[in-house]
Amino acid sequence: MPTDRVPPPWDRVELVVAGTLAAALFVYFYRSFLLTGFDGIFGDLGDARILIAILEHWFAWVSGAEPSWSDTAYFHPASGGIGLTDGYVLYGLIYSGFRATGLDMFRAFMAVMLVLTAIGFASFIALARAVWGASPLASVTGASLFAFANMMAVKIGHAQGVCAMLLPVVILLVWYAVAASRPVGTILAGAAGLLLGLVFFTAYHTGWFAVSFTLAVFVIHLGLGGSARLRAVAATVFVRHAHLTLGFAVGLGIGLVPFLAAYLPMLRAGKAYGFDAVVLYAPRFADIVNTGHGNVAWGMLLTAAGIAAVAGRPLVEVELGYTPLVFATVCVAVAVCTVRWFRGRGGRRDDVALALGLALVGYWLMQLDYFGFRPWSLVWTLVPGSIGVRTTFRSQLVVNLAACLLVAFAIDRLARPALRRAGPAGIIVLAVLLVGEQVNRSAPSRFWRSEQTAWLATVPPPPAGCRAFYLSPQPQGGPDWWRLQSDAMILSAAWRLPTLNGNASQWPDGWQLDDPADPRYPDRVRAWIARHHITGPLCGLALDSKTWSRGAP
Repeated sequence: MPTDRVPPPWDRVELVVAGTLAAALFVYFYRSFLLTGFDGIFGDLGDARILIAILEHWFAWVSGAEPSWSDTAYFHPASGGIGLTDGYVLYGLIYSGFRATGLDMFRAFMAVMLVLTAIGFASFIALARAVWGASPLASVTGASLFAFANMMAVKIGHAQGVCAMLLPVVILLVWYAVAASRPVGTILAGAAGLLLGLVFFTAYHTGWFAVSFTLAVFVIHLGLGGSARLRAVAATVFVRHAHLTLGFAVGLGIGLVPFLAAYLPMLRAGKAYGFDAVVLYAPRFADIVNTGHGNVAWGMLLTAAGIAAVAGRPLVEVELGYTPLVFATVCVAVAVCTVRWFRGRGGRRDDVALALGLALVGYWLMQLDYFGFRPWSLVWTLVPGSIGVRTTFRSQLVVNLAACLLVAFAIDRLARPALRRAGPAGIIVLAVLLVGEQVNRSAPSRFWRSEQTAWLATVPPPPAGCRAFYLSPQPQGGPDWWRLQSDAMILSAAWRLPTLNGNASQWPDGWQLDDPADPRYPDRVRAWIARHHITGPLCGLALDSKTWSRGAP
């Protein structure tokens, strides 16, 4: 990448500043865990504990305590429970390693988050330097914006979004495969395909958004180069590097086997989302810079402007915008590359940057409402797999990889020449501003490990002989139903005892045990027992009184 050479000692100053900013943002992002004696756990008492229960399922399977990878201890005895929500298989493998060392379930979960963040940060630096030839300042700044983005802090309560940290690894494996010898390249390409397939089984949205966005970038890039580029790409993919294409396809196919085994039965059972769910969580035009009220730099201004913290909206799904300076940098990069393309002055990297930018903007615009018409309805109707996506703006966590690559590109290719008169200090100030606007005082959300372990200690263990349990009917006015279900799941994981209760994105056919305070709940428990012919010793747990009973309610 053509850039102005950074004179010494400013090259070292840039690296020190970028590293310091990254370290500070890392500590702030994980402050509730690192600065509290490892007590703060990302998420809430609902979704986060569901995820931990699923990770415990994988640990039980890896350690040999659970014979089936697809049947979970919750929603007992329904089969295929792992396919009712994200599978988290890659999280589960990392988690199992930490659990085997003696970490408890809560700290092992946070260790997974730390590992994924480290992978995303390091792999982004490697990717930016490989694709752009980016300077240390540009690559580390982009990595900070990717791994510790404001949008990631807002959304960390749904930790499946952290799976996006693995996407640079997929791209790097392909990149290195192209440069490697034939047998090594084939292995690397196969590893890239395998990892991508397992990403689908870990966090479906991440895999689907990544593939659909990549295809959009690919098509746009081909269009920018015309028929000559189309012929050249076809020759590269299907002739010169056909062994890499085959290796990637084989790896992807292998990686998708467990994914398809888990989810195709759910799809055949009709467990998919309607387009009304997509509309419910869809973004508005201004949400592209909606950082949420908690963002230190922009939150108050955006709230006053009626963009952030709007009552009645699903805030955790729509406050996933870029911070304004990041978005402005992306827009400038796209505009400059567009002008260069029209004038025929852009190089190969400019074309790649333009394709990334146009796909990024188009992906956002497709989700908006235009006088009652949403272009995303065409995607939902025509593109395979889209009926499994109801929260389209979560794509921001994936597309942010492209945005951060564009920021790294803009720092070296555009900002450094433009700020030549300000000297090296000018580009450092820009990096400080870009990273600084990611600070969010109210996110990530967290609950406390100490409170959970103390609560677990107060619940008496199940009576001897119980082979499964259910939550006994609860009084009205108690905890929300979703918290009770998460209570049952985490207790089930702790005791390694199946529970009839549970919660997930979808529920098994005939399961209506969601609200233990519903007067119909006892009858529904008995109906579930009869439906599945449960005859083994069964116990009921009253969470309000922490007492056990035997048999059906």
